Order: sequence, then structure tokens, then C-alpha cells
Amino acid sequence: MKNKKILLAISVFVIFVIGLAIRLYRLDKNIPTLYADEAGGHYIYRQIILDQSQPLHQRVLNFVKFAPLSYTWIAGLTPLGARLASAINGSLICIGVFFFALSVGKVSKEKKAISISLISCALATLLPWSFMVSRIFSHIPLMLFFITLHLYLFIKSKSIRSDLVSLIPLFIGTYYYMSMAAIAPFAILLVFISIFQKSSAVQKKYLFGISSVVLLAFAYIFIAKFGILDPKGRGLDLAIWNDVNVTADSNFNRGIARNSEPTIFSFGKDTETIGNKLVFNFPISVVNVFTKNYLSFFTPDFLFLKGDNVMRHSTGMVGQFWPALLPFMLYGAFRFFKTSNTKLKSLFLVWILVSPLPAAITKDGATYLLRVITLMPFLTYFCALGIVSFTKLFKNKWLRIVFASVTAMTLIFSAFYFYYGYFHVFPTSSAESWEYGFKEITEFSAVNPEKMLIIWDDRYPYLYFCFWQQLSPELCNPQKIVNMVEMVNDTRVDLPFPNLLFSMPKNETDLSQIVKKYKPMYIVLFHRYAEKFPQIIKDNKLIKEIEYPNRDIAFSIYKVNN
Repeated sequence: MKNKKILLAISVFVIFVIGLAIRLYRLDKNIPTLYADEAGGHYIYRQIILDQSQPLHQRVLNFVKFAPLSYTWIAGLTPLGARLASAINGSLICIGVFFFALSVGKVSKEKKAISISLISCALATLLPWSFMVSRIFSHIPLMLFFITLHLYLFIKSKSIRSDLVSLIPLFIGTYYYMSMAAIAPFAILLVFISIFQKSSAVQKKYLFGISSVVLLAFAYIFIAKFGILDPKGRGLDLAIWNDVNVTADSNFNRGIARNSEPTIFSFGKDTETIGNKLVFNFPISVVNVFTKNYLSFFTPDFLFLKGDNVMRHSTGMVGQFWPALLPFMLYGAFRFFKTSNTKLKSLFLVWILVSPLPAAITKDGATYLLRVITLMPFLTYFCALGIVSFTKLFKNKWLRIVFASVTAMTLIFSAFYFYYGYFHVFPTSSAESWEYGFKEITEFSAVNPEKMLIIWDDRYPYLYFCFWQQLSPELCNPQKIVNMVEMVNDTRVDLPFPNLLFSMPKNETDLSQIVKKYKPMYIVLFHRYAEKFPQIIKDNKLIKEIEYPNRDIAFSIYKVNN
């Protein structure tokens, strides 16, 4: 028995090392390039961790909270420093999934629980969903590790005390990612139902006090850290009911309906009188968008064929799971819900149904991998259970060996197909999604420090310059920069630094006035806006073009002709 445990530990460690090696491969090459949120986030992490002006206890607390999320405090403001934490934390996912799967197998009394757990561990190391989140922000894989640890502790819990202990990793995981604000209440409810069922009549009297303490602790995260009650907070800002575009389809269809003749379905009246108000209104629009977002996570495109629409989260060549896993996932789900006990069925069902909620209630949430990441360990377990259960269907030993060999070779090729696409196709196909070219702009700015206007319509990524040029914290103070905004007619102009401006002019007249007022030496034009601002091309001198890896133009830099 002892030798088996040692062998099992070695097997998990080997899988972990393989996963870490793949995640570390070419990590220092800045391929794909750091994008704005990455560069900015790691710049801020470094400043917080290295801030010596804070009291000792605050510095220790900052180190505990942020040091696992960024190694820029060791490796400096480099791609390796920024992404090393993601690689390490992403490698931990396989360990969390292993223990989660092992607890499910043991409670289900699966004879092949260890085999299922090892396959789950291997899949959670190599599958696209796991690898892709290991290349972005480090807090998401760390969150998932703690969530799987919570599931492991809760599933194998046999006492009230163990149930309460399982809330600790749930609390930590919730702290790391805002999406858990929509999921944690359901997870807490499951834990308290379990506690209630195990409690005696006397113990139930104390449940109110215990539950109040737990709920207050989680409420502190939701309100203080996530600001879910703040009308200007990120959570409410992303909500679909605050999206001006949520009624776009309804407005379009409403306009078409106005041109039709009355029917019995419009109650014999003009469509605008009753029908349009019943069908194409704001609440129905919100429900429609929510439903579309929610169901997008259970489609073949998301799961097996294309993945996330955001090219930072998927290669576009395969989904979150390899297509070869489809029959195993379906059969594994069938076997699980057929043989598992009520507690496990309820746990899986709640988490599977609740996991898409954070993405479904936010704009641009359809197929958004990061906000549905808690769904993946459950589907991965189904795949592993399906593989083992399929193999057991073959009574003949040699047929079982042949099937297992063919399955293994198919999955190995599937992994090769994904990683080949990631390292040889993805850096080029996803370049625009990674905001490719900004590093080159910062390099140009470092050599040419004269005032520069960058025409850009997304979040103004001034922290790119802080990261790549290693600017001082005083210059890059977000509280100061957020107020460095002026208006030229109806156009917003951000002025984070004396020699840098960001703006997306409403028209060429506004652009002309911006140039006249601020007198930039250079104008940087994103390739998408070349047709919108042809006067830049006509009136100024092109001095540099920044190309994507496929040689298409990303940015053009013009010297202003005074």
C-alpha cells in the first residue's frame, strides 16, 4: 500500500513537471506579446510588492497577497517576470483536479478511481482550456486551484467541521477572481445544506450564527474588493442590463415589424401598438442576450471546435477540449449521473449549471473562457470517467489493449495538433488580439521622446510604456493619471504623460484641432483607422511601419508636418 502511494505521488509529480515544462517553453520570448492588461497588472503588482513606504505589517500582507501573482519583483519588468507566475499557478491546476477527481471516485466507490484521477490530472495539464489560462493572468489558475481544493475537501467531508474547513479554500479562491461573486453563494448554500443535514437539533440552533459569520466574510469580498454595489464598479459596468447595445437586435427587428401589415398575432392592430411592446422590449432583450451567452458554453463550437471568440483565450483551431474527447465526455456524464450518489449529483449539477452565470450576465460574455473556467474540471472528469468506462466495455483483454492504445495515440496526436497550432500558427493569427505593436511603439518613443499622439479606441494602455520603459511609480500613478483627461469638442483626450496622448477623434476636424492644440511631433495610426483619417496619410510624412508577424501593417507612425 505504501509503495502504491509513493508511485501515485511520483506519477502526479511527473505530470506536474511535464505541464510546467510546456508552460515554461519559450516563455521569455514575448510570444504572444504582452497585452495591456498583462503589462499594466504586473507593473502595478511590482510596485505594490516593492513599496517600502508602507508599514511592515502591510508590506508582509501585500507580499502574501500579490507575490504569488507576479515574479516581476524577482525577474524585473520582463515577459518572464510577468508570465512565470501564470505558468507555475497553471501547473497547479492538475494537482487540484487530481484530488478533486480522486475524492469523486472514492465517494462513488469507483473501482478505477485512481486511474480516473490520473487521467483527469493528465487532461487538466494538457487540454487547451488549462494551457490557455496558464498564459494570461496568474490569478485565474490560482483561483481554480483553490476551488478544486474546496471541492475535494467538501466531497470527502464526513463531519460539520470538515464542511466548514472546505469553505477556507473557497474563500481564498473567491478573493482571486470577481466571477466567483456569482458562483460562491451557490457553493456556500451546498455546504450549509450538508451541515444542516449532519446537525443535531441542538447544533442547528448555532447554524444562524455560523452562517452569518461566513456570509459576512464573503460579503466583505463582494462589496469591498469587487464593489458589486458600486454603480460605477467593474461588475455592474459589465452587466448586460447596463450595455447600451443589449437592445440592438430588438430595435432592428422592431423596425422591420413596423413595415408589416396587422395580423392576428399583432391583435389586428399596427405592430407598434401592442405587439412590438410585448416582444421587443428591454427585459426580453436582456433575457435573450443572457440565454444566448449562457447556452454558448455548451455548444460544440466552444467545447470542441473553435473555443473562445477572444483570440487570447483560444487558438481558434480547436475548442477547450479535443474533438476526440466528445464521445468520452458524453458517456462519462451518463455513467456519472447513473451511478453516483445524491450529494455528488447535486454538487455536479449545481456547479455545471451555475458556472456559466458570470459570463452570461456580462456583455461580450458569450464563449468567454475565463468567466466559465470553474465548469472545466467537471467536464474533464467526465472525459476521464468516459475513457475508463469505455475501456471496461471490452471484455476481451486484447481488444481492451487495442482500444486503449488507439485512444492513447488519438489523444496524443490531438495534443500535438493543438500545441503545434499554438506555437506555429497562433502567434500570427492572434497578433491583433494581443495588441501587437505596442512594444515597438514604446521602443520608438524611448528613442524619440518628443510628444506622440496615439489614435486608439480601447482602454488607453499607458502602462505599456511604464512596463517596457520601466518608468517611475510617481510618473505612472494610476490615481493621478485617471484625471489627466481633457475634451476637444466631443472628443476625449487622455494625457497620461507630458510626451504622450491617447485619443479616438470623432472626426478629422477634431483630430486637426487636437494636433493644433497639443502639437505632437508624431501621430501613431492603428491600421483599422486608415480609412477614417485619410488626411493624416496625405498631410504628414510616414517614417515607420510596425508589421504583424504575417507582414501586414499594424501601426503607421507619421511625423507631423508643421
